[in-house]
Amino acid sequence: MVFPAEGFGTSRSSRSFGNVVVNRLAPANRNIGLDTARGIAIFGMIATHIVPLVTVAGEATSASIFAGRASALFAVIAGISIILSTRSALEDGGWARAAAGLFTRGLCIVVLGLILGLFTTHVAVILVNYGIMFMIATLFLRAGPRTLGVLAFLWVIVTPLISFMVRSHFQLSQAFEIPNLFMLAEPGYLLTAIGLTGYYPVLQWLGYILIGMALGHLNWYRSVTCWSAVAVGAGLAVLAKAFSWLLMTASPAGFFALQESALDNYDKTLDELLITGTHGVTPTDTWSWLTVSAPHTGTTLDLAGTIGVALAVIGVCCLISNALGSFGTTFEQNPTHQLCEGPGRVWLFFLSAPGAMPLTIYSGHVVFLEITQQFPLGPWPEYALHIYVAVFAAVLWKVFVLPRGPLEQVLSLASSGVARLVPARTGS
Repeated sequence: MVFPAEGFGTSRSSRSFGNVVVNRLAPANRNIGLDTARGIAIFGMIATHIVPLVTVAGEATSASIFAGRASALFAVIAGISIILSTRSALEDGGWARAAAGLFTRGLCIVVLGLILGLFTTHVAVILVNYGIMFMIATLFLRAGPRTLGVLAFLWVIVTPLISFMVRSHFQLSQAFEIPNLFMLAEPGYLLTAIGLTGYYPVLQWLGYILIGMALGHLNWYRSVTCWSAVAVGAGLAVLAKAFSWLLMTASPAGFFALQESALDNYDKTLDELLITGTHGVTPTDTWSWLTVSAPHTGTTLDLAGTIGVALAVIGVCCLISNALGSFGTTFEQNPTHQLCEGPGRVWLFFLSAPGAMPLTIYSGHVVFLEITQQFPLGPWPEYALHIYVAVFAAVLWKVFVLPRGPLEQVLSLASSGVARLVPARTGS
């Protein structure tokens, strides 16, 4: 048995304010690397909401690096969180209790998203789709990592084709409306928009959740896991882009059809759309759209490339967190767990604190954006203001109020309350 060095890890007897801050910002038994990656995802999404992705000349801005990738990272980590948050309920109470809690959590997120949709005119709110995917994920809670991995692989390949054929057959147009409570009056249109034609089509995006659930079974404290994620993720992202370019340019007729379709459907050049994306799904007037790997197109190559980026970011963040958490210690990895929970992880607070309360920070940003858009701040100063407020609010709340964000606390109470109503599993 190997023990951590003195003064390291989870046993901090000192009641000094400094140790309280460390305990709140880098708590034991919490993977700060995942919180850090989630913080990057949130700040990336905020960038795409505020900073233009292209210049007036149609050239990519620095914010375009987050387009499609930040929200995909957010969804993949959501899948990881589903596994981590339901593990004990599955072990103690069985599938029914875990599923009840997760379904309730998803339902609450859907309601919050519909309410936020009433306030915003600038953000395609992801929460309704996000909550629906949580509810669907209850069906896969008992699946193992290999099953989830294979299912995610098939999902990413097959669902974009299914979406294309269904939308083409029924002549479904893209839905650009932000889901809100008023749209409940047209449930058929709302469900079609959420599942097939909207900005985050659940049919394809569930692939992010499934791959995240598979990743949630891995030990992210192990260096081999993190380095493998970085290598596989980076390779997948590069291959997706390269393969897309080869397919798009292989047929001059197909490439010309793409250019014509871009102008017909969006009044934009194909080059611009390859930067900004097509707002969720592609048109269905040419099969050549399935060769595209642009943000928010919902194609197989888009999904594969953004999953690759998510893998790489998660791997890097966990490597950094583990290194900071084990700095200055005298132990090595024991047979079951690599102890990487030292106080050094607190230095990631500017990303991990907002990342630990994603629902609160995201919702607050959506509302705050309606205020800041009324002032001529300029995109980058406005973005800096949103980041500053997010970090400041998250740190203050975690240090002086509760480890969970306010909305996260409400969801936790609601989901755990419902879960307790379900009888626990009896027997082995």
